[in-house]
Amino acid sequence: MMEKPVSEYKRKQLEEAQKEFTCGIMHSSIEEAMVHAETNLGFRNASGELVAKLEPLLGSMYGSGTVVGWKLGSRKRFRVDFEPDYARKNAEAARHKSGVNKGMHGIHVNEEDFTRSTSPKICHPTQSSLLIAEHLWRRWSSRYGRRGAITEEHINKIEK
Repeated sequence: MMEKPVSEYKRKQLEEAQKEFTCGIMHSSIEEAMVHAETNLGFRNASGELVAKLEPLLGSMYGSGTVVGWKLGSRKRFRVDFEPDYARKNAEAARHKSGVNKGMHGIHVNEEDFTRSTSPKICHPTQSSLLIAEHLWRRWSSRYGRRGAITEEHINKIEK
């Protein structure tokens, strides 16, 4: 049985239900993607200077207690993320001409701004490898102790 093409009405409904959107750029590095996310979130000014004091964002990469990104309060944040099934997800996104590319090696930056009414979650795909992302998670976590063992209390004690 041949699959019926999706109507314009149904396509719009699906887009409205979409939770995450792409930034539209394949970033050459994680750093480039982070600067793009920081600028969108208002963490950087037009000159590219950081204008906000960011707090570490703990994630569950390799268990809980790893610094995976940065935030300002509870409504704006970004994190470096890895999608292990990136090849299938990228193919699906290309096939449907919607969806989100998760990067050439699965490494991407997730930007989340819950003060926006439209597109609160944006994905910034990169050409970077998991090795580079792991290096960032280790470097960020080393400021607060050992990766995988950091708590909010630990961060608060060190930041003061």
